[in-house]
Amino acid sequence: MKTNYYKQALNKAFSYLSYKSRTEKEVISYLSKNDFDDTVISEVIIKLRDLNYVNDNTYAIDYVNNSIEKQTKGINLIRKELLEKGINEKIVSEHLALYSSNLEIRTIENVTKKFFSSKKSLPLNQIKAKLYSRLLQRGFTIDTINYALKFLDEDREIQSILLQQEEFYNQQAKLIATKFFEKYSKNEKNEYKVKQKLYGKLISKGFDYSLCNVIVEEILNNNK
Repeated sequence: MKTNYYKQALNKAFSYLSYKSRTEKEVISYLSKNDFDDTVISEVIIKLRDLNYVNDNTYAIDYVNNSIEKQTKGINLIRKELLEKGINEKIVSEHLALYSSNLEIRTIENVTKKFFSSKKSLPLNQIKAKLYSRLLQRGFTIDTINYALKFLDEDREIQSILLQQEEFYNQQAKLIATKFFEKYSKNEKNEYKVKQKLYGKLISKGFDYSLCNVIVEEILNNNK
């Protein structure tokens, strides 16, 4: 009876592993959810190790290399995901060395370019704020994120696109300023307070400081 129970658990594990590689923790959790007891699960894990069907060391190497190839994750997220999968801290730290600083820079440049391309209709400062949050979520370090923000300011291709869209940003800022001037001036007669509110609104939308000043002055002068 015990032998049959063990075979059932082993076959269950084989089936689970046939779809993709798993960590020991994932296999243990899967078998536990299928109501196999700890003793049988331990025996199955020993057998799987002997067959090299589970190998957390190899899993970590493959996971890091795959993440590097996909260029979507920072080192902190990769670490978090491996630890959650039950990989030993020592193994994780050892193989994260594969993700060199040069590779992370290359990855974050790729992520930044793609993100900018999808958000280029927004003002640059708004793009930066959203990019910062996205990169933090994707597990990049603060130093690398700061590099990405600087990269936005210095990359020739990105700066060329921003220059081409300068008039578009101006028109967007004018539309917003005009809309909120009408709203603010209904209840506020103090021009200085209206000016400050308009300026604050444009800044919150991510427009450049100098553009905000120009647009606000233009709106106020046109409505005197």
